[in-house]
Parts: sequence; structure tokens; C-alpha cells
Amino acid sequence: MSEKTEKPTPKKLRDARKKGQVAHSKELVSTALMIAIYGLLFATGYHLVQELQNLIALPAQFYELPFQEALKEMLNGVAEKTLGILMPFILLVIVVAISANVGHVGPLFALESVKFDLKKISPVEGIKKLFSMKSLVELIKSIFKIIFLSILIYWVIQSNLDDIIKLPYCGSACVLPFIGHLMFELAVVSIIAFIIVALIDFLYQKHDHQKKLRMTKDEVKREYKDTEGNPEIIGQRKQIHRELLEGGMIGQIKKASVIVTNPTHLALGIYYDGDKRSLPIVTVKAKNHIAQRVKKIAAREGVPILENVPLARALYAEAELDNYIPSDLIEPVAEVLKWVASLESQEH
Repeated sequence: MSEKTEKPTPKKLRDARKKGQVAHSKELVSTALMIAIYGLLFATGYHLVQELQNLIALPAQFYELPFQEALKEMLNGVAEKTLGILMPFILLVIVVAISANVGHVGPLFALESVKFDLKKISPVEGIKKLFSMKSLVELIKSIFKIIFLSILIYWVIQSNLDDIIKLPYCGSACVLPFIGHLMFELAVVSIIAFIIVALIDFLYQKHDHQKKLRMTKDEVKREYKDTEGNPEIIGQRKQIHRELLEGGMIGQIKKASVIVTNPTHLALGIYYDGDKRSLPIVTVKAKNHIAQRVKKIAAREGVPILENVPLARALYAEAELDNYIPSDLIEPVAEVLKWVASLESQEH
């Protein structure tokens, strides 16, 4: 069996994407969610505390009402206030989760990934997944995250230990501000820890995705052969070729004093201006179907076309594009240019 040493081709990556196989990092999404939630908590902290206080005090507003009516009013009030508190967080989670997913894997809708598959509920497959490399990586990642986060939390508590010890002597006025400050520091170090883990995980997922899609040399060759043999690809290539031919060579064809042909397989453009150049230069060199195209363009543009098999073959073999003609071909080319001059004199 051939070893998979080649990087996946763009087609292989596109096909995998259609199946929902992309380099997806759950850590990146969860970190983005955590940052967003922490940000909202600190931005609306004061308002949130007030709303919670109002929620706790809500039952006292209905103590004079009959029990059934009071219960109904209280439940409605609790539901309304709870929804008001939670709704910003729910909306934030939806927006950030979608944005984070789309942001690092792009828009993706793969029906194949949600198709029912018996393997997904197979106990054997479940056991295989449990002892797979992916599960081992997830376990190592979780352990690393816990250890790293614990070290950072310990560092925050250790750096504030003196203030924590003195807190009982400060009085109630110090408690809430200090707890707020401590929570902020813990949030910051947690975010730093999760960002580092998320970046490592993102790079690993990209590497793992590329590794899973690696191809053998035979697979790359076969894919190239299949793609090159695709009629649609061939048609596109010919169209591009025609555009390049007309865009790049049409000026050179129009510039030529004469086109010398084989007549069907070769077409050579010769340009001569006695006032500017001592020798003619070759402006066009074309073969087979491109030569046929050159002839059509030359006929359309009114450039003289001369059939001279020996000269066409000699020019194609010896002359270089945009260079002077070889010295041994000066005489036959001069005869061709005399013929062109005679055509011009007849027109005048």
C-alpha cells in the first residue's frame, strides 16, 4: 500500500468540505463565548445586580393579595424578569457562536454530515472512538487546561493573599469592591489561559485535518488525469488559451509585414522596417491549431500570407521569437519581403 505523503489537493479539500469535514476548533468557539459572556457581565454588572435585587424583592409586592392571585402575579413577574435578565445572554451566545464558527471555517452547510448513519450509534464504533487518538488528544487538552488554569488562579489568589487576610478587619464596605476586583482578575487570567489553549487547538486541528486528507502520489496523479480529461475543464482551458492568444499575439500578428506558412502546421510572422532595423525580426511563432488561428487573424487584419514550406520549417527550427532572423535565411526572407513590397505597390 502506497504511503500518503502528499498534501491534499484543492479538489480533495473541496470534496471533504462538502461532506462537512473541516478543521474545526471547539476551543476557539468556547473561548469566544466565554470572552463575550464575561464582557457582558462586566458591562452590565451594576444593572444585573439591581435586576436580581428586584427579583428577590418581588414576592413582597403581592403579600396583600389572595394567595392564588398573588402566586399567579408572582410567577408572571418572575418569568418576565428572568427572561429580561437572560435574553441578552441568550442572544449573545447565538450571535457569537455563529460568528465564531463561520469566522474560522467559513459558511458551511453539508447535508451529508447530518445524514443518519448506523455507525454513529454502534457500540463498537463508540468503543473505538473512546480509545482513539482524538479522544487521547482531548483528554490531554483537558488536563493541560485544568493545570494551566489552576496555576493562574493560584497566582492571582497568592498575589492578593494579604488583602484576603485583612478583609475581615476592613468591614462590609470593602467586601464587594474587593470581590469585584478579584473576580475581574480571575476572569482576565481565565481568558488568557483559554485563548492560549484555543490557539494551540486551532493550529493542531488544521494540522490534523491536513494529515487526515493526505494523498498517495498515485491518487494525486489519478486526480490530475481525471481533471485534465474532464470536457468542461478542457473547454475552459481552450477558451483561456484563445483569450491569451488573441490578447498577447494579435498585436504581434498585426505588426508583422508577412505571415509565412507551412501551410497547415506552421505560421511565422516576419516584421521589417528598413528605416529602423537592419534585419527582419520574427514576431510570431506558432504551430498546429495555434498556427491556424494565426492565419485567420492575419487574414482578418489584412496581413499578407505566403505559403513557403522550406522557409517556414527553417524559420521555426532556427529563429527565435522577437529576434533577428538567422543569417543563412536572409536571402529567402529578402525574396519574401520583395513579394510583399510588390503587393503594396500594386495596391497603390
